[in-house]
Amino acid sequence: LNNLFLDLNEMFQNFSNLNEINLSNNILNFSNDLQNMMILKDSFLVKSLTLINCSLNNQKLDLNLNLSKFKIIDYIVLKYNQISIIRKHYFINLNINHLDLSHNLIHSIESDSFLNLIELLYLNLNNNKIKSIKDDVFGKKINLFNIITISLFNNNLNEYDFILLKQGYLYLNNNNLTEITFKIENFKTTSFINLNQNNIEKIANDMFSKGFFLKYLYLSTNKIHEVNK
Repeated sequence: LNNLFLDLNEMFQNFSNLNEINLSNNILNFSNDLQNMMILKDSFLVKSLTLINCSLNNQKLDLNLNLSKFKIIDYIVLKYNQISIIRKHYFINLNINHLDLSHNLIHSIESDSFLNLIELLYLNLNNNKIKSIKDDVFGKKINLFNIITISLFNNNLNEYDFILLKQGYLYLNNNNLTEITFKIENFKTTSFINLNQNNIEKIANDMFSKGFFLKYLYLSTNKIHEVNK
């Protein structure tokens, strides 16, 4: 879809078996709650929601985004919008495994925004304006037990120090990291870490000594001049 304006009122009234919704490249008119617009029922079967480049901002999302009735949704893409803050109620109680929030203006992630997203496998936060991430966003109590990929490249991160149990791929390239504050041995099943294009100056001598599962490590285009003993 490549329309300039789209009013969603009653648009999906008779589509009780709809599995996928893609409204990308529109200017959505959220005049009512998203659930009312789609006339959602308990049996609503949407598994995939894609809203790319839809002029979504936090004001529209705060008033209208309530995905709780999407009982079996597992794929959400909201990239190329103007979202600046991830609110903790946006994705609550969802069983999603793919969440793409890349290419927005995100600078803040509220505490518990990803709490109990235990089915989440893939989280894309590329190309935003994130400077730091608090413990209660990615910390142990958040229960991202099955996460495989976290992508945070091209942000403004100056630190990252989180352990995610089943994480396989970690993209931290093109940020402002000046040091590696985590030990590879703590990422017990991580096989891929990209730290290219940061400002890392030194690394500890034992930093990678127990990276048993690590297959790919990228540290190019940094400022490394010292390996501490």
